[in-house]
Amino acid sequence: MAITGKGPGQDAANNPYEGQDCRVLIENIGKIDFVARIQQKGQKNPSTQIIAYGTSQTLRLPKGYELYLDTTDQGIAKARLSFKPEEN
Repeated sequence: MAITGKGPGQDAANNPYEGQDCRVLIENIGKIDFVARIQQKGQKNPSTQIIAYGTSQTLRLPKGYELYLDTTDQGIAKARLSFKPEEN
């Protein structure tokens, strides 16, 4: 699934494996960097990872956590996400 964000709004994708630990491949298919933020609801110190344009990162998304993609740049951020359940 691909998502596109622009401006102050939040763009999001539904995690098809919500309720279990999973991994998410985040591909930056845009022309600006963005930050992947993983946190539990209400958490004050989230885990963050910069995803540079033209790169990809695989991050662990534990059960009960949410993924946010943030940017302060005025350009258009584009990402492709692939979720997979974590194997035990």
